[in-house]
Amino acid sequence: MDANAHTCGTVVATPRRVWPAYDIITFTLIPPRSRPFTTVFMGVCWHTYVAFVAATAKSVVDARPNKAA
Repeated sequence: MDANAHTCGTVVATPRRVWPAYDIITFTLIPPRSRPFTTVFMGVCWHTYVAFVAATAKSVVDARPNKAA
């Protein structure tokens, strides 16, 4: 499997596991006044994860030898 396809599949599938669990925890345990702050924190964590996965995939693709040469 191509590294980009695997990375794309991972990034597409992971939110389906993370965000519903986060929503359940947020709406049952976190008071309404604190929800915006926790959502911003989770958003920052999520974007950091996506950037890390994208950078890792790019470094894997860049490290592959060029077959056209």
